[in-house]
Amino acid sequence: MSNEDYERYQLEFILQEYASRGFDVSLEAQAGIGNMRFDAIAKNRASGQLVVIELVNKIQSKSEASERINAIRRFAEIYPDAQVDLRYIDVEKSRVRWWQEVVGEDRSASIKDVLNKRLPRRSNSVLGRSMYFMQVWALHTATIRAYGRVIDLLTASPNSRGALEIYNDLLRFHLLYPPEELIESIDLNLFDLHEAVLAIAEGAIVNDRYLDSLMQHFHSVRQQVRNWLNSIPRDESQGD
Repeated sequence: MSNEDYERYQLEFILQEYASRGFDVSLEAQAGIGNMRFDAIAKNRASGQLVVIELVNKIQSKSEASERINAIRRFAEIYPDAQVDLRYIDVEKSRVRWWQEVVGEDRSASIKDVLNKRLPRRSNSVLGRSMYFMQVWALHTATIRAYGRVIDLLTASPNSRGALEIYNDLLRFHLLYPPEELIESIDLNLFDLHEAVLAIAEGAIVNDRYLDSLMQHFHSVRQQVRNWLNSIPRDESQGD
């Protein structure tokens, strides 16, 4: 996730916060004063209260910081009753590192536990193949749920969201990449595979195309999650 993507991601949650409090929010808003532009301007629908929302981070140059301060000063001269909400965003610290520090090792360990679970032996019988499909699906969605807690901490409670919704967020924020785009032999996405789950629940027999796609999908996602875990910087206090 680039610095710009990370800032946009954080800004999105700040704007949701203001919207829930009765504000209309304009992104990259122009104040109508020269060329002044802010990350966002919120206006309370009931009182008309204005709030300038600006993201601040330590990689900004002195000239950029000075320009923003001057813009806020000019805005305050014209709108003396307006408020300013400065939000510090540390773009040098990855969101996954932040997640690990906030929740500690327990949830990180839970992801590792899921990754260490092995699939049962694949059955060759027609009925056994459908049962095997469901077992792979269960472990696959368990992996997505465990990994998806990165997103769940910042949005809704994990208990209120389905695996497909969590998966969609992981794709949206580039924390996962669609296996069907990474591996040429996969011709079904997770939502196609979910249709097979529903069909099996109604008594259908899964065919090899669906089972093979699910297996490759499952292994691709697990590898991406492992790569993510390996990318988390180790605590410097632990040494090399």
